[in-house]
Amino acid sequence: MRRMYAAFAAILLAFGATAVSADTASAYAYNCTTGYSSLGAWAKCVSGTGQYRVAVLCQNIFTRSSRNVYGQWVTPSSTSVSVVPGCGTWLEAYYGTPRATSGQ
Repeated sequence: MRRMYAAFAAILLAFGATAVSADTASAYAYNCTTGYSSLGAWAKCVSGTGQYRVAVLCQNIFTRSSRNVYGQWVTPSSTSVSVVPGCGTWLEAYYGTPRATSGQ
């Protein structure tokens, strides 16, 4: 019985160490603003590490089906902006608010 508790404790300790190391290795952009302009949907993050990009929903004007469209990956700074210039076809239009997504 004591061995079973020791094995269980070892598993929990190993899992906890993995979760902590994975979390501390993550990089996120923050302090972001998003919107639309004549260039398209955009996102700008001025703080954080790693990279981010803009994500926006494009919806078919007839069928109302939708898909996510993403901008290029950029590094947070006061001069970098991620842009989606359009949905791709005249049948689609932006829908909702663009968002900044971190992760690379």
